[in-house]
Amino acid sequence: MKTLDRLNDQFGSLVSYEQVERDLYQVFAPMYHEDGDMFSMYVDFTRSGILLRDCGFTLMRVSYTFDIRSERRMRILNSIVARNNGILRAGELQMETDVTTLANSLLQFGNLIAKVSNIDILRTEGVHSAFYDDLKEFVDTQLANYRIQAGVLPTNDVDFVVDYAVEAPRPLFLFAVNSDDKALRTVISCQEFHRREISFRSIVVSDSIEKLSQYHKRQILNATDKVFPVLDDFCEGAFSFLSREEATLLKRA
Repeated sequence: MKTLDRLNDQFGSLVSYEQVERDLYQVFAPMYHEDGDMFSMYVDFTRSGILLRDCGFTLMRVSYTFDIRSERRMRILNSIVARNNGILRAGELQMETDVTTLANSLLQFGNLIAKVSNIDILRTEGVHSAFYDDLKEFVDTQLANYRIQAGVLPTNDVDFVVDYAVEAPRPLFLFAVNSDDKALRTVISCQEFHRREISFRSIVVSDSIEKLSQYHKRQILNATDKVFPVLDDFCEGAFSFLSREEATLLKRA
């Protein structure tokens, strides 16, 4: 096809293509994922023009190691795609182009695939923020029927802050813990509340309790009333736990 021959004129033997459907051609170019697999790039000749596509393979690869379904992560993904002149449609990366800009668009599309493929950097660089955001999203949406306040200061001292307080005859203080430092501050806060004879029950939601040191893990388990080892456990068990807890507190009140 003469249009695709432009890629050969631009890149020489570095680029080749193969027809996979009537108007759909897979492009083979020296652009690779970290594991050595070549980027999945296709040229689709539509009625209205030319469309570069990845046929959904990029997000499929990302999903193997990273859950991108949260609202925050989808916002990040959409921002990356928009900044790189791409389109996200039904889980597929796309980019509109034409005959004159096909070669340059292919390079830009490869750059888009690279950036989306590395979105799971959130697991290491943004994991703390993602954990808090995911917990907040769950509290704001799934626990909306409960009377919950965020950023509560039972002693009016900013050194002893409670991430969320569930209103009840005896308040439930929820602490989000994703590091040894936060675990230590949670233990100290609970000890201070007890020292001041504040009536409360404490809940810890951990990003991953196995990531804490043995010392801080032991301190958390001893100092608080209930620990959810990972966020998913809290999301699955929050309703039944809070209902039981609320019923028990009302019975004792």
